[in-house]
Amino acid sequence: MLSDKKSMIGQSEIDFLGMHVSNGQYHPGPHLAQQLLDFPDSHLSQKQIQQFLSIINFIQNFIPKVSHYTSRLSALLKKNLPLGSHPHISRDSSQAGRPISSCSYYSFHWPLHPPDRRQ
Repeated sequence: MLSDKKSMIGQSEIDFLGMHVSNGQYHPGPHLAQQLLDFPDSHLSQKQIQQFLSIINFIQNFIPKVSHYTSRLSALLKKNLPLGSHPHISRDSSQAGRPISSCSYYSFHWPLHPPDRRQ
């Protein structure tokens, strides 16, 4: 049985599964953008990186060249990646030589624009 709350006929716009659908187009709901803005810029735990990537994965069709950015974060989740081997991770001399996966937090610095590879 369908509930009255969940069954609306003849609506011109709806929110469905985190997306706002209207006039034959859909875009992410504002709550998804807010979740991304609420993530800290530094001291990310491995779990937070996974959560961030899962939100990005959900809205990846709306972000141009998303793989350029997500590949950098995904690299942080690899086992035994040596600290200092990734150019956008803050280097802490007290943790030098340790695998990134053994560190409890990361600082990640996003470049403003992806490099132009059309050369």
